[in-house]
Amino acid sequence: EEAELERARQQVRAASLLALDDMGTRANRLAGSLLFHGRLVSPEEVVAHVDAVTREECRAVAGRLFGAGQFAYAAVGPFGKRRRR
Repeated sequence: EEAELERARQQVRAASLLALDDMGTRANRLAGSLLFHGRLVSPEEVVAHVDAVTREECRAVAGRLFGAGQFAYAAVGPFGKRRRR
């Protein structure tokens, strides 16, 4: 589980830092930062917050999102040979 969390952290870090190359994404990040935090949040601060996420926090969020409801499963095929009736 810790290795999976670390892979997720690396993916979020990489996506966040690569997004800085695009001017539109940059402007969107800055605007969101001002709207949600009332200040500019640096990329380094975002990475620090990502690195601080714990396994327990992930489990708690997953429990709130997926733990108490009824779920349905849907799939789109093909799934092998079809039987004709």
